[in-house]
Amino acid sequence: EPFFTTKPEGEGTGLGLSVVFGIIKSCDGAIRVQSKRGKGTAFTIYLPTADTQSQDTGNRDDVIPTGHERVLVVDDETENIAYFRRVLRKLGYSVISRPNATEAYELIRSHPRVCDLLLTDITMPRMNGYDLAGAVKSISPDLPIVFVTGYSENVSPQRARQVGVDEYVFKPIAIKELAVSIRRALDSAVTSDRAPQLKS
Repeated sequence: EPFFTTKPEGEGTGLGLSVVFGIIKSCDGAIRVQSKRGKGTAFTIYLPTADTQSQDTGNRDDVIPTGHERVLVVDDETENIAYFRRVLRKLGYSVISRPNATEAYELIRSHPRVCDLLLTDITMPRMNGYDLAGAVKSISPDLPIVFVTGYSENVSPQRARQVGVDEYVFKPIAIKELAVSIRRALDSAVTSDRAPQLKS
């Protein structure tokens, strides 16, 4: 998706609508926008009805992986945090969230084993995802990290490898892609039992 925001610097990326679009697209739905100057904007969302007669075909490719681990979500957009919290909990994960990289780093620095996986946005004010990943790996080198980004040009594979990033997920996010990336990162990491869960 083209990257564009009307938000001033330091106030987030404004990718909330992109996330909404990704959810709708992953459900084979559609979204219509009507806007009139001085009157406002209306978003109409169309989703297909569920087929209650469908049967399990046993195709393993259709299975969405789940888990029970603790995931620390870092994003400066409250809408994105709410989305990740809702989706990850449905997948069986416990969720801790922080609204910026600085708070996330302080949490991990104080409690190095507070989570089993770090899911972080790249583009954030003050401290970005690359800096957070590098700082976190110096504390917990075995902690798997998954990057979330709004557009592919934001990712430098070489730099990501250097800071120890395991997986990427691109916005707009498909639930299966997110679930597979998280499960793959967790399964490939050699982790010990991590400390007691903190409330978000």
